[in-house]
Amino acid sequence: MKKIREIIQGNIGGRQVLVFFLLAMVFYGAMLFITVPATMAFSDGLQLLDMRPGGYTPADVEVLFGTLGVKGRDVYLLKQLPLNLVYPFLFGVCFTLVMAYFLNKLQQLHTSLFLLCYLPLAAAAADYLENIGIITLLNTYPNLSVPVIRATSFFTVVKSGLVLVFFIALFITMLIWGVQRLRKI
Repeated sequence: MKKIREIIQGNIGGRQVLVFFLLAMVFYGAMLFITVPATMAFSDGLQLLDMRPGGYTPADVEVLFGTLGVKGRDVYLLKQLPLNLVYPFLFGVCFTLVMAYFLNKLQQLHTSLFLLCYLPLAAAAADYLENIGIITLLNTYPNLSVPVIRATSFFTVVKSGLVLVFFIALFITMLIWGVQRLRKI
């Protein structure tokens, strides 16, 4: 943990933060505007598993995968998920550095608030576990494993919760920073 903390603290210059932010947004944009719509074109309006923050049941997975059909499942597995294997890393690094950047601006980087920097990394880890589960489910369909579905759904909920908590914390941090800057004017 100490080594990770040192790496984070050593890379919070505006340029590094901006580079990772832009990279993360390029991958996010590619998924949001290209691969997710391409996959959902086969889903008859059903949300993909990783876009269901409240999780899903075995019946939900069966309905989605059946609706996607062979072509839709292939698009999910071979186009959407490869990008979603890069994005969690970029998300984790980017938003860890963004939070550290603002905590540094508030002179709170060396306090217990630094723990907020770990939220995006934890969300990224949950995202990877979710992706492994989805890949497993797609590769074993129609022989779906209920324990794998439950574990994958759990990681989807954990990821979603961590992302939500992180963005609330980031919003509050940025709001405090903005108020402090305005007071200096």
